[in-house]
Amino acid sequence: MITHSRLLFLGVITLATATVSYSMSGTGSAPNLSVGDKSDSVPTQTVVPDSLADYDLLDEVTVTGKKPLIQTEATKVIYNMEEDPTAATATTLDALRKVPMLSVDADGNVKMKGEGNFRIFLNGKPDPSLSANYKEVLRGMPASTIKKIEVITEPGAKYDAEGTGGIINIITNNATRLYGYTATLRANASTRDVGGGVSAMTKVGNVSASVNYGHNYNYGYKVDLTNTSIYLDNPRDHYYILKANSTMKSNIDFGDLQLSWEPDTLNLFTLSGNLFNLRNSMPLNMNYYMLDDKGQQRWHYNGLQDRTQKYMGLSLNSSYQHNFSKPEHNIVASYQYSYGINDSDNTSTFKDFENYDGEPMANHRNDMHYPSHEHTLQLDYTLPLGEKHVIETGAKYIVRRNYGDTQYLVQDASGTWVEDPDASINMKQFQDVGAVYGVYTGKYGKLTAKGGLRYEYTHMGADFKTPGYDNYSQDLNNLVPNAHLSYNLDHGSSVTASYQMRINRPAVSQLNPYRDNTTPLVVSYGNPDLTSQRSNSVTLTYSNFMLPVGMNISAGYSHISDMIVNYSFLDQDNVINQTYGNIGSKDGFNMYAYLSWRPIRGLSLSVNGGANYDHYMADKMNVDNDGWGWNVSGNIDYELPYDMQISLYGGGGRSGIMLQGTGSGWHYDGLAFSKKFLKEKRLEVVLSASGFVTPSSKYINTSTLPGVIVENQVSVKTWSIGMSVSYRLGSLSSQVKKTSKSIMNDDVQSGGGSSQPGGRGNR
Repeated sequence: MITHSRLLFLGVITLATATVSYSMSGTGSAPNLSVGDKSDSVPTQTVVPDSLADYDLLDEVTVTGKKPLIQTEATKVIYNMEEDPTAATATTLDALRKVPMLSVDADGNVKMKGEGNFRIFLNGKPDPSLSANYKEVLRGMPASTIKKIEVITEPGAKYDAEGTGGIINIITNNATRLYGYTATLRANASTRDVGGGVSAMTKVGNVSASVNYGHNYNYGYKVDLTNTSIYLDNPRDHYYILKANSTMKSNIDFGDLQLSWEPDTLNLFTLSGNLFNLRNSMPLNMNYYMLDDKGQQRWHYNGLQDRTQKYMGLSLNSSYQHNFSKPEHNIVASYQYSYGINDSDNTSTFKDFENYDGEPMANHRNDMHYPSHEHTLQLDYTLPLGEKHVIETGAKYIVRRNYGDTQYLVQDASGTWVEDPDASINMKQFQDVGAVYGVYTGKYGKLTAKGGLRYEYTHMGADFKTPGYDNYSQDLNNLVPNAHLSYNLDHGSSVTASYQMRINRPAVSQLNPYRDNTTPLVVSYGNPDLTSQRSNSVTLTYSNFMLPVGMNISAGYSHISDMIVNYSFLDQDNVINQTYGNIGSKDGFNMYAYLSWRPIRGLSLSVNGGANYDHYMADKMNVDNDGWGWNVSGNIDYELPYDMQISLYGGGGRSGIMLQGTGSGWHYDGLAFSKKFLKEKRLEVVLSASGFVTPSSKYINTSTLPGVIVENQVSVKTWSIGMSVSYRLGSLSSQVKKTSKSIMNDDVQSGGGSSQPGGRGNR
């Protein structure tokens, strides 16, 4: 017979089962206990008290928990997009605003802890489309297709040495349950876009497979542009003004396929593929003015710039992993092939010239075709030494061959397009990168130490088919160290200190001497004499998600020497020249924090933000510029009865300074309401609105050059309402297995266009 006291004890445990949830910080700390979470999204944890083990009445007690929105690990922060209801109708670019240590300004520029130099991965691998122009790609990708986003702030020696700011790894959404099959159908529509897709997974014997595909059509991205140049020493032609407006339309297809075969417990074979295809059109209605210093109009004409662009990326990956008898002791061999296309057709026509001095602008067209091929071989070996020490080593070889054909055509009097051979260029770019690395990780009580060293050799250059250009090549040798110390304090908190050196090789577009004069009175070209820049940084981080207010706080300092700078100058013809040079250095200080709080059951509050101070110096240009940038965002999520939830979010900030200028402030806001229906919550409907407080967003970038001040202003219509519907079929219970190491070519700069050998492209 069970006594009253024992019944009371059983009741307390049963009550705890319904009210207590857990989440792990990822740093080896104890579970984070909180009240009020309820979900079946993570596996249950079995608790059997020793004092009750003999009673048949109580076999087990389960503690269920909702997967946390934010998880932290020693070198990265994970944002679980599936737990964010606003993601159902948002774009991936909008969703990045809520991710710790990331900020997105009104023009769509992403920064990590105030730094614009980072890498973007798709499912652990770089994608040529993302590298070419991430803003357009992420603006067209629905956030509902994303499972999680990893912000890797401290890349170690096993990552490629390229990049100073870190890595943003976007993991697409595949079904996550096992044995049998499962599929999720989704559809979304708003005042800006419409789309849909499917995610499915199945397991047959020891073979698992998953597929994810989606399509999105964006039809309502409205932009107003104003460019003003003030020529300080020219009272006659003093104000040059360009005004333009456009509605960008785009179609985007994206998908991935993963297969795994595990013939036995010691061997694992995997195949995977990723596809991304973006096509957009952006017709610009343009008006050009020149005023004198009194504000009187000197001349005026109109123009139409018809832009069409295509970004396509395809990657295929195969891996084999052999596990030895000791746990975590394995060797992985991988091969990856990537193919990318970045095409752009830009036709500019001009009319209605009034009092224009000299010959009117001729209609012209830029046709740019940039295919790229990449082969990668990689070998990784992991050797545990006891239970507390691990050695990782590996080698990698990358072969890149990029081709660029840029044609510049002018329309003659008969209306025929005639190629200008002096302004066209055809070239082949090559880049071979060989690397070896070694990493040691050791645990000494509460202290975890990690150190690594990576050596990279790069042979890169270009061969020109077009006469008049000199072939060029470079050989680069880089030895890149890093170190990491993490100490687990009491009550689930940890302190981490890290040092890392990173490099930034010049991108192909930065090296290419092709002169792009698409915009009147502005010419852009690269510099084939660029060399690598180096960055040294130290960071101190404190994490604790056991307190009532969970937090992740970091402070850091970095120094960049021989910095690759995009700078401008005014020539004698009043034409602004934009090019690159190793002419600057930068010292940067930053502090960033993420805070989360659950004051009552079902209510979650979080704040993400920080500030950075940068000091640029370029002695050759006699430039010394410094200043602050900051950003802050807030999120409120409240779980209502009957499987309903409401979310509010908003934020703003001010862009930091650049070598020759500064950016303005920006802001955003939005809300979402979700409701789940049917058995097992298989049907979910989400209603959302964004920009209801600030229906338009304006961003101003001001550059001060010798003799001229340039101001670029972008105004974007951000107001939107939308709805998303998703339905889950079947059931399954495990993920497609992956090898413990995979190829991640993180040495391609996001937005740098290193897959664009033929020219600068259109901005």
